[in-house]
Amino acid sequence: MRLPEHLELLVTDEPYFDLYAHGPWRIPDGLYDEIRARIDKLITDPRASELTTDAHPLLSSPANLVLGDLTLVVDFLYGGSALYSGSHSLLYYQFFNRYLREPEDPVRPAGSWGVATGAFRPLEWLEEAPDKELALALARESLDVLEGLEPFERRRQALIRLYDDPPPDLDIDAPLEDQRRTWLAHASDGIVADLPELAGPIGYLEWIVGGLLPVHERLAATARNDESVPELLVHLVAQAGLEHVPAELGVVLGEDRYGDLLERFDAGRQSFNADTWYNRTRSWLSRALVAGEADACRGWLDMAARFTGALQGLPHDARSPELDWIPVAAFQTDLRRLFTPRRAIVNPLAADVARAAPRTRRSRAVEPGAGIVGQPEVTAALQRIAADQGRPVRLMIVGPDGTGKRDAAQQIAQLLEERLISSPPLWLSADFFAGKDIAAATLHLYNDARDSAGSRLLVIDGLDELARDPRGGEAVLEELHRALDVQDTLHVVALCEPGGDERVREVNPALMLRLEVARTRPFTAEGHAELFARALRDRGARAHKHALTAAGKLLATAPAVRNLRNARLAHLLAEQVVETVRERTEPGSELVVKRADIPATFDVAGAPGDPMADLSALTGLHTVKQEIELVVAAARAEKLRRDAGLATVSPSRHLIFTGNPGTGKTEVARLLARFYKGLGVLSSGHLVEVSRSHLVGQYLGETAAKTRAVVRRAVGGVLFIDEAYALAQSDLDEDYGAEAIAELVKLMEDHRDDLVVIAAGYDKEMRRFITANPGLASRFPTTIRFPDYTDAELIEIFASMTAKTGLAPDDAARAKLSDLLRRAPRGRAFGNARLMRNLAERATALQARRLSAVKKPSEAELTTLAAPDIPDSLTGAIRTAVPTDPITTLDALVGLREIKAEVHRLVAEARTAELRRTAGQPAVSPTRHMVFTGAPGTAKTTVARLIAAVYADLGLLSSGHLVEVGRADLVGPYLGQTAPKVQAVVEQAIGGVLFIDEAYSLMGDAYGQEAVATLVKLMEEYRGDLLVIAAGYEREMAAFLSANPGLESRFPKRLRFPDYSDAELVEIFSHLATSEGFTLAPDLPPALRALLRTTSRGPTFGNGRLMRNLLDTTIATQAQRLTRPDTNPTPDEVMTLTAEDLPRTLDKATRSPGHYL
Repeated sequence: MRLPEHLELLVTDEPYFDLYAHGPWRIPDGLYDEIRARIDKLITDPRASELTTDAHPLLSSPANLVLGDLTLVVDFLYGGSALYSGSHSLLYYQFFNRYLREPEDPVRPAGSWGVATGAFRPLEWLEEAPDKELALALARESLDVLEGLEPFERRRQALIRLYDDPPPDLDIDAPLEDQRRTWLAHASDGIVADLPELAGPIGYLEWIVGGLLPVHERLAATARNDESVPELLVHLVAQAGLEHVPAELGVVLGEDRYGDLLERFDAGRQSFNADTWYNRTRSWLSRALVAGEADACRGWLDMAARFTGALQGLPHDARSPELDWIPVAAFQTDLRRLFTPRRAIVNPLAADVARAAPRTRRSRAVEPGAGIVGQPEVTAALQRIAADQGRPVRLMIVGPDGTGKRDAAQQIAQLLEERLISSPPLWLSADFFAGKDIAAATLHLYNDARDSAGSRLLVIDGLDELARDPRGGEAVLEELHRALDVQDTLHVVALCEPGGDERVREVNPALMLRLEVARTRPFTAEGHAELFARALRDRGARAHKHALTAAGKLLATAPAVRNLRNARLAHLLAEQVVETVRERTEPGSELVVKRADIPATFDVAGAPGDPMADLSALTGLHTVKQEIELVVAAARAEKLRRDAGLATVSPSRHLIFTGNPGTGKTEVARLLARFYKGLGVLSSGHLVEVSRSHLVGQYLGETAAKTRAVVRRAVGGVLFIDEAYALAQSDLDEDYGAEAIAELVKLMEDHRDDLVVIAAGYDKEMRRFITANPGLASRFPTTIRFPDYTDAELIEIFASMTAKTGLAPDDAARAKLSDLLRRAPRGRAFGNARLMRNLAERATALQARRLSAVKKPSEAELTTLAAPDIPDSLTGAIRTAVPTDPITTLDALVGLREIKAEVHRLVAEARTAELRRTAGQPAVSPTRHMVFTGAPGTAKTTVARLIAAVYADLGLLSSGHLVEVGRADLVGPYLGQTAPKVQAVVEQAIGGVLFIDEAYSLMGDAYGQEAVATLVKLMEEYRGDLLVIAAGYEREMAAFLSANPGLESRFPKRLRFPDYSDAELVEIFSHLATSEGFTLAPDLPPALRALLRTTSRGPTFGNGRLMRNLLDTTIATQAQRLTRPDTNPTPDEVMTLTAEDLPRTLDKATRSPGHYL
């Protein structure tokens, strides 16, 4: 008997929040702290910080209005009269304690519970906000504060949908009850389905009864209960303290059932004993619990509480009910009492009777040890298990992969069938427990051990790996030790790698006293021959004796590749040999393997060929080839000395590869692995390619385990760590890259005879990486630099890639590609060969599209890439077309004289650099990132879009599109999630302009710092095809640039956008009106100038944006004027704006919603 897995939190000491309608939820570490920080940020927002009141009864004065409404929202999200429990379920005190007049301890003892009011009270405090739009905006944003609370999420999303589409006739100055009715009438059916309280008191009561009655009938059928549904209703109404049956129940129950309830109620109420009913209900729910109906019991209690609250609140909404006689506390006590893990005690009398009882002996399905090849210790252990039927199986099998450990466990399960233990074995692996909380991991093992005792074999694959887990390994091993102590009928087999028994002994020496150890060893040639013979039989073939002998010797010397080793090699060789024999054998004839069919060598990795020839065939890389030849020559000389019996000292072979992406680092590493395998330096010669994410975990201790797992995969070959500098680059306190480096240094030394580590990345960053740990420099003695390919080499690479698809570029295509390469800036993100591969794929697709329009293309046309097939940019991106010349459009903008001059200077600088490149002269590729400062509405975004188009025309950007973002697009909700968001945004902007509005908002917290640090790195990485423009107010942007030492140098261009003059704003207004088809009356421009002279120019002055809003307001006022009953306007008057249409002040214009509400 056990709880459903999703309810197991209820019997642990983990911090959890249990909303009965959702289920228990383990609080993620740090989430409540983050929500409190979001609340602080929300109420200090300039829009909200001044909205306060001294009238709030619970919050300290002055109480923030947004905070007042947020407390009501949290209560509503529980649900009307809904049950909740858990140590961290008092969210009111968890989130708002610091603001309360009388704070309380927010953590509750186990077994505590509560019931919510759950009333819907929208804008109860924010009605005091200056206007409806601000109140709605702040109310909607307050819902984002609660993101991450999983039990509330469905209801929160429904509330978001309601706030995103508020009632159009909502009047926040109306009485609160009128406002509430307006919201309820406006809510859609989908929203009401998720928020049933919005259906009104009767609708909500109907929803409750619709769940209560079916769950009562289900529980009554599972655990006998003589209380019928009519009697239940009588008792629930009576325990709620009501003297009469509410008329609303008649609407909900229907005439017949309501009439029956009325007839029963008076007599039932007189005889109702609340204490007796309480105890009977508690006993009934306990019986249902042990019958496996825990979820239904919780549902019954939740609906009974809501039913009580709904009745006590009538005729109004449900309220927080008085649950004196609903056995919530008793139920929670019973649940913990019945299901909390406990120590099992075996009565010796039962054990004696079990040993003495006669057994029906089954015929043995398999002889002990049959099928186990070359493992005498395992065979002996199996024979002892078969002989001693009264002794529980407690065996640890230690040995390499592929030596029959799992086969032995399966045979033990078959032997246990003789003891009437016939259920399939339960297999657990170390990965199953990895990352679990200690309580959850030990509880799982406890339950699995308890359920397996006497019924099935428990197999733990990787017990030694589990012992290494710093989070819960020690606790899980102790739980296994305890289970073996108290469960006499528990049968356990643990599988470990070589040395695993010692690792387990270090963690829990007492556990090893309970386990017999049997070791497996690599197979001899004779063992491999037997395994090969069995593999042939599985494939319907047999072999001559000499063939088996040759195969055994070949397999005994074959190097392993990762986990392809020992017995698994026999199956691989058999597969290859049988395929060869089948080709020379007549159909239907027996497949017979002869000595000649066994190959002289067995390349497990499947990489034939001469690695030196493959290295020489690579395009370019002349200095790299020389360095690799020196490295290989040193290894070859060492082998010759070793073969001659001379003393040798193995040098450190680990390497640093530096260079930009696409320069062949991975390919050379793969060839080096093959070199070393051929010389016997490495046993398998495979390559394992990883990056930071494969090595670094999310919590302390996980990183070391991940790094060890990666190194184990790489032993025998080359471990290639791409962008290795990322392990040492983060400044965050919670970063575990240093832990990965420390573990890597240790493992490099442990496996130095059969592992080569190559760390790769940019040159400057890799120099910093070497200094990150004192042991790195001595372990990476050699650095090989990979230069960028020349234009000629890239064209050769492009031609070789297209040749693989049967295509060849003609002279015109080569000339176009050469021109693209000549014009392309060579930043660190320049893709080299990787760029050519992408370009080749794009060109092949373009050629296919071009030929699809040709009826009968010739063979020459089918195999030729022409100039039209080469994309217009190296990235293959489609240019963002601009309908007019961007420079002409820029010059036509109103005002901005200095900005236009600066842009013209930038264009002249770029064109001059192009002329230098055309003349064959070196041209400097300057940093072009910019800072735009100025007030809103000064055309910063417009100019940024035009600069993107200009730079695309000049070939400095491949696409010329603009991506506009703010802080919310760059910063993630948790530490560690920001960098991927920045990476995604930058990748979206490659080829164009990334425009960061209000960039200064990234200052001040760890999330913004992470965003800036990631952005600085990516700006440098993609500088060849990315322009970043950071925009904001002058003073704030100055502080932003000084906040990070890398920002000043990366934004050398500063463009200040001044406010428009009154005359320029009038001209802008005129242009906007003309574009809308309107004409300005002669009296409007002077009136507008007079209006502007009386308007203050603060930092938030809207400039051109203000003119846009003013035009909307003016058009709306004109529409009102022309539609008066006494007017009959002419067509010209309809399209003419006059001074009469202007507002009296511009403050009114800035608040105008425009044409569309």
